[in-house]
Amino acid sequence: MVSFFVRTYVDLDDTLINAVHGAGRGIGKRTLVGVGAGDFYHSLIRPKAGELLSSLREMGEVYMLTTATRAYACAHNDIFQLGFSDDQIVAREDYVTRITLAYSSAWVATAERVCPDARLIDNLPIGADAARLKMSYLGIKKDRYIQIREFYGKDPEIFNDELAHILRSIRDEEGLRALGRGGAGPISVPKTVGGTEY
Repeated sequence: MVSFFVRTYVDLDDTLINAVHGAGRGIGKRTLVGVGAGDFYHSLIRPKAGELLSSLREMGEVYMLTTATRAYACAHNDIFQLGFSDDQIVAREDYVTRITLAYSSAWVATAERVCPDARLIDNLPIGADAARLKMSYLGIKKDRYIQIREFYGKDPEIFNDELAHILRSIRDEEGLRALGRGGAGPISVPKTVGGTEY
């Protein structure tokens, strides 16, 4: 049961899953995901992806926001049973377009400020082009962006503590918002845990 409302957007690649296009190392442990005629990926789901998504769903609506194509996002959603309905998947073609100039090209958001109160959980640094594009689309400020550790096939033991910290911070801040006391500010995972810097 949702006790208060928060809409969270979660990235797909290297946040919930890791995918290798075609052949690659460690293929035996991965699931083959077909995306189109002859287009396939060897993919792994993050072991804590289900816990992350179910905890977020207890707090409100959860959407996928990815720079990947819709076919890719839907295929991974189906194979790994991530639980997103079609209208909860916001893929590349839903919010960006590529513009070409004389000597360069760039991706730009086709809509902006669609949900400025939302949160975005992504593995990218906040200054990365794709992160800025997603923030522009949603209309969120830096304090609504949560950078999660990148997932490349295995999480270190410390990730359990980092995930608990992220979820506790969201619950605490959204609880304050529900009481009309405003937010607690940006959520960040400590840069050192147990004396180990990462």
